[in-house]
Amino acid sequence: MTHIQKILLAPAAFAALALGACTDDAGDIGGSLTRGEVSIEIDSTFQISGKAVADPVFDSKGRTLLLGSLDVPEYGKLDCSFVSQLMPSSDIEIPDTVPAEQITGLTMRMMMLNGDFTGDSLAPQQVTLYRLTRQLPSDITSDYDPEGGYDPTPLSQKAYTASALGLNDSVFNRSYRVIDLKLPLSSAKDVYTAYRTNPEAFQWPAELAKRFPGIYARNSYGKGLVVNIANTEFLLKYNIKSKRSKYENGVVTFVDTLIPDSTTIFTISPEVLSSNNMKFTPAAALKARAEAGEPIILGPGGYNVEFRFPAQEIINRYSNSIKNLSVVNSLTCNIPIKDISNDYGIRPPRYMLMIKSARMKEFFANNEVPEGYVGEETDTDAFWAEYDADTQSYDFTALRPYLLDLLEKGSVAAEDEAFTLVPVSITKEYWGSSYNVKTFVSACFPYYAGPCMGLINFDKAKIKFTFSRQVLE
Repeated sequence: MTHIQKILLAPAAFAALALGACTDDAGDIGGSLTRGEVSIEIDSTFQISGKAVADPVFDSKGRTLLLGSLDVPEYGKLDCSFVSQLMPSSDIEIPDTVPAEQITGLTMRMMMLNGDFTGDSLAPQQVTLYRLTRQLPSDITSDYDPEGGYDPTPLSQKAYTASALGLNDSVFNRSYRVIDLKLPLSSAKDVYTAYRTNPEAFQWPAELAKRFPGIYARNSYGKGLVVNIANTEFLLKYNIKSKRSKYENGVVTFVDTLIPDSTTIFTISPEVLSSNNMKFTPAAALKARAEAGEPIILGPGGYNVEFRFPAQEIINRYSNSIKNLSVVNSLTCNIPIKDISNDYGIRPPRYMLMIKSARMKEFFANNEVPEGYVGEETDTDAFWAEYDADTQSYDFTALRPYLLDLLEKGSVAAEDEAFTLVPVSITKEYWGSSYNVKTFVSACFPYYAGPCMGLINFDKAKIKFTFSRQVLE
């Protein structure tokens, strides 16, 4: 139940609160700190509501690459392919004694962590690999169409599942699964020749892209499974001549023997441009609910949720006490989310970003992150929260700088109150000594590591505004 709560304090305690609340607090700091009634005001009477907004196109530059097709009646249909430039390996080891005749193959190896998929692990899928013939655009997004930009003759095809059934023990016990695609021998020799004639191009991705623009991998058969490709490398295989002893008729001789070997010549890594191509069609029932105004989160490429944050009402409440000595202590917003029933385990996203709608496009385009350390956030436009499975909610606890910024400006514009909830992926890093470790966000980008969905429950959302004040005599 929402309510306003007042806690009376001794005047000296308020002095401590004022000193500990930072010098950028709004308020008329003056007069005696030892006279009058001191109280902490806790106001949780504010209400919010919102609606779903379509977000079909987003920045999907590859940190995780999705592959496969999924058709879930309660969710929708998701088709995932990807394109990528190639990163030359920093440690290419092809002995100078290996001629072109001893090149035996080129394999693209995709690796996924066990369990890192959505759908039926036994669902058969097929991936087809193509060679790009044009450069990828730097502003590539999730709706990129490779048509006309690749050689239609496949380099390779491979059927696969996400299951470990039938694998031998050495492979079964690995923490990852591999999908190996064998490329034509001509491709292997083409790469080898390029390396021998122009090794400098293999030191710089931009130069390599002029010769090999990249690859396009698409799902060419199957539905019911989308896998997350965590790592991709290209193995150039060759034979090495070696002298081996041979014993025959009591005589030992040494003969030339070909020994198989390989080296990683390319990888797909964050240093080169890669992107997921995603085509998502929401389930008809979800689409109807979203268009009717229900605040549905659906991704990737489905719906975000827009809502108005009642900043002006909060400031009005605070301004009623401004003639007294007032200090903003905290401002938080807890937003519950409900599961949407489905048989594929599709749940709400792990992280949610609450960002000013006017700033969202620029924020992601510039690879920005919420500012400040965890517990010491300073951002006034963007805030993140992790899903709490126990409370089924996101708790945005760092809104105090946002309110202080508005108080300092002295006015609240419509865009200051317009926010969007966006599923995101968060990368956290740690800094400091073992006695004082601080956590900060080093990367924040739209979530596309797999399907996600949920219904924002604004009816039970709670904004909690806490400030201290002293009534001066």
